[in-house]
Amino acid sequence: MFNVIIVLFLLLMIFFAYSVLKAKQSGNLQTYSKFKVAKNYYEENNFLACEEAIMEILEEFPNHLNALVLLMELYNLIDRKKSLPDVYLRLLDLPSLGKTGLEKNELRLSLADVCYDLGHFSEAFEHYLKLISSSKDVELLNRVALLYASQAKYLQAQKLYEKILSEEPQHIDALRGVIRSLVGLDLLIEAKQHLEKMVDSLPYDSYELYLLARVYDQSSEHEKSRQTFEKYFKESSADYNLFLQDAYDYVIQWLYDLDYIETGKFSDNWISYLRKYLETFEYNATVKIELFWLLGWLYFFSDDKRSNLAKAIDMWAIVVESDPEYHSTSALVDLAKAGGSTPMESLEEYYYNFKGSNRNIFKRPELPEIQNFYNIPAFDIDVIEARSKGSMSMLQTLMAGYTKLTIEDLLKLPLREFEMKIQGAFKAMKLKVQKSLGRDESGVLRYVLAGASGKASIYCQVYKNSSQIGDMEVKTYVSEMKSQKIKNGILITFGSLTVSAGALAKEKKIKVITGDTFESLYLK
Repeated sequence: MFNVIIVLFLLLMIFFAYSVLKAKQSGNLQTYSKFKVAKNYYEENNFLACEEAIMEILEEFPNHLNALVLLMELYNLIDRKKSLPDVYLRLLDLPSLGKTGLEKNELRLSLADVCYDLGHFSEAFEHYLKLISSSKDVELLNRVALLYASQAKYLQAQKLYEKILSEEPQHIDALRGVIRSLVGLDLLIEAKQHLEKMVDSLPYDSYELYLLARVYDQSSEHEKSRQTFEKYFKESSADYNLFLQDAYDYVIQWLYDLDYIETGKFSDNWISYLRKYLETFEYNATVKIELFWLLGWLYFFSDDKRSNLAKAIDMWAIVVESDPEYHSTSALVDLAKAGGSTPMESLEEYYYNFKGSNRNIFKRPELPEIQNFYNIPAFDIDVIEARSKGSMSMLQTLMAGYTKLTIEDLLKLPLREFEMKIQGAFKAMKLKVQKSLGRDESGVLRYVLAGASGKASIYCQVYKNSSQIGDMEVKTYVSEMKSQKIKNGILITFGSLTVSAGALAKEKKIKVITGDTFESLYLK
C-alpha cells in the first residue's frame, strides 16, 4: 500500500513539474499577474489600458493563448475589425486552441466574415472555401455564391444558389442571386419562374419587376408584359430607381413594335408614359424630337374619330421648330391642318409606309452588367481555387449535375433559344445588335452589329448547322455585305470551311469563327 502511495506521489510531482514547464513556455506562469491586470481592465471597460497590458504580454510571449483570446474579445467589443484578422490567424495556428472551448471552424468563419466586411474579398473567399468541406451552412454557401457572381462566375454561382433553394425554397438572397446569375448567363427566359415567385410572394426590388416585364415580352406574353410594366411604373420613383429610364426606353420601342400606336390600345397609358419621360429625364435634342414626333402619332391614333388631331398637330409643331425636315413633319402638319377624310387617310398611309421601312427608330437598352450590383473589385479567383483543391472537390460535389453547354447541345436548341445564345456571344465580343435581318431561305441568321465605339457597322451571318462552307457561300455573304453598305464582316459557322473559302474570307476581311473557337470562348 505504501509503495502505491509513493508511486502516485511521484507521478503527481512529475505532472506538476511538466505543467510548470509548459506554463513557463507559454508564458502563463510568468504573466499570470499581468494577465489578471489586463482582465480587470477589460471588466472595468478601461479598454485602452487593457490593450496595452495585453500587448505587453504578447511582446514577450507572442503565442500566449489567454492573452490572444482576450484581445479577440476586446477588438470584437470595441468593433476594431481591421485588427481582428491578425488575431484570428494567430489563434488558428495554435495547437492548444481547443483548451479555450473555441471551435476552429467557428473562428475561421468569423475571420472570413471580418475579411468580407473589411473588403478583403480574396482572403474571405479562401477562408469560406476552407470551411466548405466541414460545413454545409446555407449562409456560408450564399457568401461563396455571391463572391462567384461578383467575379462573373455565373454558372458556379447559379449552381450554389440552386443548391440553397433546394433546401430553403424561400431564401430570398439565393432567389435573387439565381435570377442575377441567369441574367449574367444570358438566360433571361430561364429566370422567369424565379422572377414570378419573387414578385408573387416575396419582397422584391423594382429591378425584379422590370426584368419580369422584359421576360414576358421575350416569351411573347405581351399583355402580361404590358401589365407588369404598368405595375413597375406605378411603384417606381426616379429618385431611387436606377432602371426607370431604361424601362421607359424599352417600352417606347416596344409599343412601336407591337402596333399599339396605330390600334389606339391603351393610348392614355402610352401618352402618360411619354409625357412622364419628357418631364423626368435628361435627354438630348434628337431624343426630344423623336419623343414629340411619336407623341403626335399617339394622339392622332388615340380614337377612330381623330378627335385629338389638334393635340397631334401641337406635338408635331414642336418637332418642326427644332428640325422641319425630320421625317417630313412640316408636310405632316400642313396635311393635318387641311382637315377632311382624304388628308387623314394620307396621314395614316404615311405612317404605315414609314413604319414598314423603319422598324427600329428607338433603341431598346441592354440589361446592365450584373457585376455592377456587387461593387466588389476583381480578384484572382482561379488562383485561390487552385490552392484549395480539397475544398474545391467538396464544392464540385455540391454543384454536381451541372455541365457546360457544348456545341452539340447548342445546335439542338429551339431557334429562339439558339438566337439568345448567339446574341449572348455578341455581348461577350463587346458587340451590340443594331438590327436583326432575320433568316434567309437557307435558315442562315443575319445581323448588323456595332462595335464598342458604335461607329463602324459589322455584317454577321450565323449558320445553325454543321455543313461545310464553300466559295459560293462566301461570295453570297460578300454580296449581301455590299448591299448593306458595310465593309466589315463576321461569319460564324459550326461546320468547316474549304481552304479556298477560308482564303476568300481572309481576302475580303471577313472574320471567321468556327465551332471550336465559339465553344471555347463564348459558350458559358
